[in-house]
Amino acid sequence: AAGVVGYEMLAGRRPFPGTTLVALHEQMTRGTAPPLGELVPDVPASLADALADALRASPAERPSGADALRVRLRASM
Repeated sequence: AAGVVGYEMLAGRRPFPGTTLVALHEQMTRGTAPPLGELVPDVPASLADALADALRASPAERPSGADALRVRLRASM
């Protein structure tokens, strides 16, 4: 959830634009969000990468928890 909020705050749009719960779920589990750096070119790459990892479909590929994400986000600033 933190990855979605961070992405939306920076990009001004949702990372997954599904209009129904079914469509949203499918996009989240099968697709990837448009790269944040393409929508906001001046965002630091390390911040974009941290949020992209937080949005990964597989829980095993996401940060292990809020503390892990917080550390990555702080390091990107």
